Amino acid sequence: MKKHLFLILLLGFLSGQAHTQVILNPAFEMSTSPDVKILEIERTRQYTIMRLSFETTMDYIDGGWIAVMEQIYLRDVKTGKKFLFKKAENVPSFPTKHLFTGPGQRLKFTLYFEPVDASTKYIDIIENVQNGFNYFRVALIDIA
Repeated sequence: MKKHLFLILLLGFLSGQAHTQVILNPAFEMSTSPDVKILEIERTRQYTIMRLSFETTMDYIDGGWIAVMEQIYLRDVKTGKKFLFKKAENVPSFPTKHLFTGPGQRLKFTLYFEPVDASTKYIDIIENVQNGFNYFRVALIDIA
């Protein structure tokens, strides 16, 4: 009985892992904000998870700020279907702001979106505000 229970739990864990894909440093065609870097994208059944990094440049002598606009979304390049923002970790939602005090400071943060369709190969990341960050044609597949 214990062997069967262990086997069922193991198979359940492995089947959940089988539907997870991680893309490290995904390729993209264009970005409107070179200060924001995509570190990785994780695709799960529940979310599309983006791990990002923002570093202040010399333009931020007196500081600066970062916040995520809740209208940010992902868009399937082929179909135009939108996948909505769900939550963020380690970065506030506007109007609350994370404040920097000078250049060279970095903030790593995570954004969660609705899960993109399994057939989606390229996405756009659209913050859709003035001075917001946008990425175009981000690859969710290996580019050889």
